[in-house]
Amino acid sequence: MIPEEQEAANKVLKNHCKRLCNQQFYNQGNTARSQYNTAVSGKPLPKHEIVKSRTTLTAEQYDEVSKLLMRFYVDAKLQLQSFVLHMTIGFSG
Repeated sequence: MIPEEQEAANKVLKNHCKRLCNQQFYNQGNTARSQYNTAVSGKPLPKHEIVKSRTTLTAEQYDEVSKLLMRFYVDAKLQLQSFVLHMTIGFSG
């Protein structure tokens, strides 16, 4: 690959991964709030109500959220990092 193209490709890939990470954090926050509200009230709230309320959870409230959901989050983040590494190696080799 031409060095100028390599630099541009790396920049595009890095920016895309940042957007994906931000979206993942946003989605995880909404999921955690949804799960917490469901556990407390016994009935789920629609996503638009959770997003509209803009509530935040304390560390203790996050701990009450299902550990399974947190494992899904970690797995997704590791897959994203693995993809970035693979793409970086692919562009350089």
